[in-house]
Amino acid sequence: MTVSSYLEAFLTMYGWDMYYVFYLLFASIGLFLYPYLRILNDVYIGYVSGSEYAGTNYLRQLMASILMATLVFFIALVPIMSIELNSATVQSVCVKKNAYRPKKCVSEET
Repeated sequence: MTVSSYLEAFLTMYGWDMYYVFYLLFASIGLFLYPYLRILNDVYIGYVSGSEYAGTNYLRQLMASILMATLVFFIALVPIMSIELNSATVQSVCVKKNAYRPKKCVSEET
């Protein structure tokens, strides 16, 4: 991933770190289970009311909803790797002496 300034790099790293802290908080108190419990509750209320589907279609609806919630968790919720910043490199726009130079680099000749 590339960023264009030190502020952007700092805010990106800070945002990733805060996201990881919130994930650990939700995982430690069990709040990540709320969507699953909500799905179970909705399907159970639909089953008790008994007006929408036949008996086995509730199981299909439950499995599809839980699989979709699990897919969302894998894509959007769980941090896959920890963030480590061991080295950072900064490259200038004016890289080579004979290469094309933008107007801001013309006065930097050595």
